[in-house]
Amino acid sequence: MVRELSAESPESSEPGPAQRSVQAAVRTVVLGEFSTRALFAARLCETDAHLRGEDLSETGRELLDDQLMQLQLRRITDPAADPGLFQVVEGDGEHLVVLRAAYRDEVTGKLVLAGHLRRQREAPPGQCPEEREDSGRAERGQ
Repeated sequence: MVRELSAESPESSEPGPAQRSVQAAVRTVVLGEFSTRALFAARLCETDAHLRGEDLSETGRELLDDQLMQLQLRRITDPAADPGLFQVVEGDGEHLVVLRAAYRDEVTGKLVLAGHLRRQREAPPGQCPEEREDSGRAERGQ
């Protein structure tokens, strides 16, 4: 838009006061829109994170998933995928349990909401190699 307005201007290639004013106005509007989107994305991610732990209907889950997808917000539940998106908030031990997913804005690549992890001494169910073997046998009908 700024380029179009500048091209239509009969002034020289040097931006004049009118062009600088238009550029500043456009810049202000664009930054305002980014700020509004960031605030909405953060609230949506907080809502999704809170309701994931609740007894939410399938319709409710689909609605939240659809909103996240439309805004290109990604819910990350595996800390191994990107450990920098998670922070340990409690516990001791070598095993990690996800308390809250992390959310990343795929448009900007920025973290919207950090995931929370708890450390614990014992591996959570489903993370021990023996349990994975047992569940694999059960899936194959053995």
